[in-house]
Amino acid sequence: MRKKHIKKQYYIDEKEDNLLKEKCAKAGLSESNFIRAYINGYKVKEKPDETFYYVLRNLGGIANNINQIARATNRDGYLNNRSYNEELQKVLDFITDIQEMYLMPVKKE
Repeated sequence: MRKKHIKKQYYIDEKEDNLLKEKCAKAGLSESNFIRAYINGYKVKEKPDETFYYVLRNLGGIANNINQIARATNRDGYLNNRSYNEELQKVLDFITDIQEMYLMPVKKE
């Protein structure tokens, strides 16, 4: 059975309709969910671009590798310097990538 049983109808003009559709598309929400979020006091944000998910996946992978190194170190009683240095280099390279994506100026064409 449907939890939400009150139907609302409203009229908006073409400009408002286009604006609503645009904002819903940017947020990745349906019109109903967008309006519900807004009236419940949420600030609806734009859905992040693919770069955000790339960064998130890479951070997760690096964290997993560091955790595996820590577990092996605890288990074996010594640190594998080669694995540690490889992961450290990944972290440093990743920091450089993030800086280039978000902080470095891009030449206009």
